[in-house]
Amino acid sequence: MLPIVFTVLLATFSIPIYCVPVCENPTICYTDGCIQGKVFQEELYEAYLGIPYAQPPVGNLRFSNPIPVKPWSGLLNATVTKPDCIQKNVLLPNAVASGSEDCLYLNVYRPVNIPATKRLPVMVFIHGGGFFAGSAGPSMVGPQHFMENGEVILVSMAYRLGVFGFLSTGDNHCPGNFGLKDQTLALRWVKSNIRAFGGDDNEITIFGVSAGGAAVQMHMMSPLSQGLFHRGIIMSGSAIAPYNEPTKNPSCQAKKQGRAVGIQYINNKDLITKLRKIDAFKLLDSVDGLKTWSVDPLTYYRPVIESNRSDAFMVQDPRITWRTGQFQHIPFMTGVVVREGAVRASAIVTNQPLLDDLNANLKDLLPKLMEIEMKTKRKSNELFEKLKNFYLNGTDIVNEDNRLGFIDMFSDRAFVYPYYKTVQNYIQYADTERHPVSLYRFAFKGPISYSLAYTGTNIDIGVVHLDDTLYLLGSLFPPFPKNSIYSNLTKTMVSFYVSFAKNGRPMHLSKDAVNECTKFHKGQFCDYQEFSNSDDEIGFEVRTKNNFDCRMVNFWDNILH
Repeated sequence: MLPIVFTVLLATFSIPIYCVPVCENPTICYTDGCIQGKVFQEELYEAYLGIPYAQPPVGNLRFSNPIPVKPWSGLLNATVTKPDCIQKNVLLPNAVASGSEDCLYLNVYRPVNIPATKRLPVMVFIHGGGFFAGSAGPSMVGPQHFMENGEVILVSMAYRLGVFGFLSTGDNHCPGNFGLKDQTLALRWVKSNIRAFGGDDNEITIFGVSAGGAAVQMHMMSPLSQGLFHRGIIMSGSAIAPYNEPTKNPSCQAKKQGRAVGIQYINNKDLITKLRKIDAFKLLDSVDGLKTWSVDPLTYYRPVIESNRSDAFMVQDPRITWRTGQFQHIPFMTGVVVREGAVRASAIVTNQPLLDDLNANLKDLLPKLMEIEMKTKRKSNELFEKLKNFYLNGTDIVNEDNRLGFIDMFSDRAFVYPYYKTVQNYIQYADTERHPVSLYRFAFKGPISYSLAYTGTNIDIGVVHLDDTLYLLGSLFPPFPKNSIYSNLTKTMVSFYVSFAKNGRPMHLSKDAVNECTKFHKGQFCDYQEFSNSDDEIGFEVRTKNNFDCRMVNFWDNILH
């Protein structure tokens, strides 16, 4: 039985918003029409919720590039959140399908009483969730901490997920990357309309976590997104991570999807016509039967390489695009937390039946879980030996003695190694004199953790994927007490991010010097600022660190190149 606190956590997914309006509703007019929002938390900020930026992607618009919303007359109600995009979050126990296909909306939050002559920097958040789940709603992307800071306008967007956002036939009948194109259209909306909300359309920072962070990096490379933003923050994600590797044969994948819902393949045009008529929840649930083991691969539908057309989001493998310097040279910040891989691995090591099944087939499953395709059985066995010797103390099973090593394997493969290579490639090409990369690491252990959501247990795994967001964005967890260590850390973290959005560099919080990432940097690698616990009355500290695991980087270099 799940702990009561976890059951409550899951139940709150249905809560649309967490606070109560306190004064009359404000109105804003822009190019599409007029909207009415509302004021929250003692007039601290205004919220404009569920603003449409695209026509609903339903019917014949399913599996189509997004189309801008049609202007309307009258006053549009922007006081109620819209449903999340249809999804099934398989990272949670007993996942169920939820959401709606009619989901292409965004939310705008701004501090109250902005002078008419003042323009605030804009921060646009792209949620994570492996491109198959996630929410832009205020119960998950709560604006209160950024609004308390009072120096930026915050925008969050929804975009199509899973089969609806990333199915492709590899041709013009269904080119794919619809979820990323949704994001681009939302960014275009921000660029065109944010001045009406008091935002500076020349000071737009996009930031995202996990797959949302990968998306930030993808927008830095995509020709569709050029000129729509000016700074980027990649949190615990990378476009060169395995979950973002392009689908190798999208047409074959589309045929499998058709068979999963009873459609025998005729041709791509007819396949898409028939898939558009399938009930959305039936289509979503059918994806479960296409997985290879448990819920893996988590990101079954992912970006694809499109033909070279003017409306293509991506025409080359992003690993090649990034490695060859074909990206916007803009101020850029990125960071990781200590145990990123817990987002998947912790649910395996704390589920005994699943762990037993893994151990019974570990030699075959481990290379697949690492998403490394080996051409022969011998090569696969050689890879298994390398992985078990490096991460599992040389043993043939995952057990209590090496489970943290197992989690670190996921961390390094999907997060830390791509993070390192992302920065390494960037500084080879970018004008690092003007735009050095700023790095951080989050190692603060607080009273709550997303490990509860990943495992449904109270087993201590350390600081895990998304734990940093607890101190940036309002979440499903209870708020921290005012003037506590945790609320003070929140203020510090938000100021760190806001300073980057304002200046292109985060504020220097460490007591020590920080050697920024430039191509002229001497030494092992550049420095990062690390947020961690302290023993004094403050309770946390920020220190300069340079502890990059070069042995790990060399290990993965040898395997992947």
